[in-house]
Amino acid sequence: MLTCATVPAVAIIPDDPETAHRMPAEMATETLLDLVASARALEDAIIEDHGADAVARIREVAMGQAEAYLDLTIQAATHVRALKP
Repeated sequence: MLTCATVPAVAIIPDDPETAHRMPAEMATETLLDLVASARALEDAIIEDHGADAVARIREVAMGQAEAYLDLTIQAATHVRALKP
């Protein structure tokens, strides 16, 4: 589970306010998908009784993914807000 490891290339023109939001928005989407995968892994670890240490490691990863998702969403929204007249 690597956060944002599967983000497709996004065409961005550096310093272009019209496209600046696209990369963080794409990364937020991919991070959310990673978080869902981590939640599934957490369920599996609990159901299959992999132990508290395994559950704690997966939970730590998921919490980091959730925080990254929120940060990226904020970043994208900040860029979009800058486009408002």
